[in-house]
Amino acid sequence: MADEIDEVGAKAIGPDALGARIALDAATTAEAREYLRNQNNIARLQIENLQKQDEYETSHLRWRRFNDQMRGFLQIMLVAVGALIVVAIGAALWSATQADGLVIEAFSTPPSLADKGITGSVLAAKLLDRLTAMQNETQTARIASSFHNNWTSDIKVQIPDTGISFGQAIEYLNGWLGHEQHLTGELIETPDGVALTTRLGGEPGETVAGSIAGLDSLMQKSAEAVFRRAQPYRYARYLGGHPERLDEAVGVLTDLAKTGDVADREWAWSGLALSRNAEGDWKGALYAAARAHAINPNSTLADNAFLNIYDTLGQSEDELAAGQAELGHLRENGSPSFDARFMPTIEAQVRQGIAFFTGDYQTALKNDTAQVQLPDYEGSADTAPYNIALDEAMLHDARAARDELAIVPPQSPLNQIDVDYVNGLLAGQAGDWSGEIALLRKSEAQREATFHALFPRLDPFYYYRVYFWPPLAIAYARVGDGKRAEDRLRGLPDGCYACTRAHGTVAMLEKRYAAASWWFARAARMGPSLPGAYADWGQMLMTKGDFDGAVAKFEIANRKGPHFADPLEMWGEALIAKNRSDLALAKFEEANKYAPNWGRLHLKWGEALLWSGRKDEAKKQFAITAALDLTPSEKSELARMRDGHG
Repeated sequence: MADEIDEVGAKAIGPDALGARIALDAATTAEAREYLRNQNNIARLQIENLQKQDEYETSHLRWRRFNDQMRGFLQIMLVAVGALIVVAIGAALWSATQADGLVIEAFSTPPSLADKGITGSVLAAKLLDRLTAMQNETQTARIASSFHNNWTSDIKVQIPDTGISFGQAIEYLNGWLGHEQHLTGELIETPDGVALTTRLGGEPGETVAGSIAGLDSLMQKSAEAVFRRAQPYRYARYLGGHPERLDEAVGVLTDLAKTGDVADREWAWSGLALSRNAEGDWKGALYAAARAHAINPNSTLADNAFLNIYDTLGQSEDELAAGQAELGHLRENGSPSFDARFMPTIEAQVRQGIAFFTGDYQTALKNDTAQVQLPDYEGSADTAPYNIALDEAMLHDARAARDELAIVPPQSPLNQIDVDYVNGLLAGQAGDWSGEIALLRKSEAQREATFHALFPRLDPFYYYRVYFWPPLAIAYARVGDGKRAEDRLRGLPDGCYACTRAHGTVAMLEKRYAAASWWFARAARMGPSLPGAYADWGQMLMTKGDFDGAVAKFEIANRKGPHFADPLEMWGEALIAKNRSDLALAKFEEANKYAPNWGRLHLKWGEALLWSGRKDEAKKQFAITAALDLTPSEKSELARMRDGHG
């Protein structure tokens, strides 16, 4: 029975279980060991197979994922490329609409000349070089049209199924949508030499003839003819840079003022205003400026023309108003044909002038200094050191002014003239009146000779009378040479603000106080927005001993020029004379904000501190004073203050 159960159980538990039992029962047999070894091998093979299968399935899944990512990436790339194509087409179309300037195509030349190297491309390149040189020589705030060739610019990227290149397509779009002018020409042989014809757009050709040996001269004549037709205003400026051709320049501007478009007429009338001003025709200059203003009431060109004319005449109030108008219109960009590169430089020049007229010499200095870093406009970078030195002189900072004059570029014959002029003013500030006279007369003589050589038609009125003669008259009066002072005053123009002030200052120095008051009152009426005449008037009243009247004038001057240090300093001196040194301290402290290196200011500040009983503070001010520039009388006063109360 048991055997039956065992047999049935063996069948029930299967061959593997039975084999395992037999193996266990006969573990020592070789067959059992062999059987187990085979089973182990089978299990290992099964495991390896499962691992390989897993690796394959995993790799396949990764590949499918990579394929999906690549398909997505390619779709994104296709979308991006499509977008770029749309953008490129749009950019090409926009660029074509903006295409402007003059495109110079290769000229045609006979084979006999081409064999000698005088090919169409060579001729066009020579013309391009001359046009570029003239344009670069002619600096103006008006936007320049570009000159470029049309024989080496084709980019050889073939457009499929069209037979044209990318460059040709761009050229076609520019011609279709843009505003380019094309210049063509030909050189032919004649019995007497050669003839060169140039054609601008659809206009009739213009021919110059001569010998083959004079080809360079023919190229220059052709270039000038093209320049005049393509950019007549700039061509007039080019001619204006050559004194012997001023009449030609005026002729071009006159024609342009009559026949040009709106922008051309505005620029032409403004140019005529400047030309007539330089010739001394101020009535004609004002008329031309008014015509430019009528064309465009927001014209910065007309403002600038008025500014220059009033500067020539010394009419400072009108010049200030023109500068303020120009500044406002510059912000609005009243003339869209202005070259944006020069706008910051022009604005800095206008701001400097406005600040200078109101006695804000620190702001003037800031704007003149800025011009060194801005794009050079009409030599502004070269003249900036001189202007900076003049600002520093007006700030009573003689050392800084002399340091700046030492770096004025020497290449212009006019620069040394300006250097002598400022050095003359500095000599006067130092009490060296004879030195001032010598330097101003030297500068005046040099300017007369230089300008008559460079610009024989230029009227000397502006340079000699408005700028040189007022300080010369005052310097002569200070050395007691009343006759020469009166000679200079007699030649000063009526309506000139600085000239009228000079009349009053000379009368003050000669103790003709009633006459001085009359002149200063007249100057104040001429320049109601300007502080200078009121400061002079107050100084005269203080010299006369009318300290209350002086304070009243200094107060008016301060309202009109709140950053003008001179009336504040003299206000403080008047208060000291009224035994109100305590009140004077505030005036000196305020003046120090605007002229911190003024020796006299610190001297009087120390004096006010001394009379106020603040001796330690006075000593500090006297120490500052000793390190600054002083006149001989101020040095003596400083020594007395230190010796008597230090």
